[in-house]
Amino acid sequence: MDESSAAAPGEPDPEMWSRRKSSSSVITRTAVLTIRTPAASAKDILDK
Repeated sequence: MDESSAAAPGEPDPEMWSRRKSSSSVITRTAVLTIRTPAASAKDILDK
């Protein structure tokens, strides 16, 4: 995502800003879980 578009002239809409932050934190959390458990996921797939 382009940072300059996020910092548009004037204040960003607080509601959209918080929604964007919360959605990005969900994406980060999912990515961390995916990175943290690749071996377990591969083992589950191989066991089935």
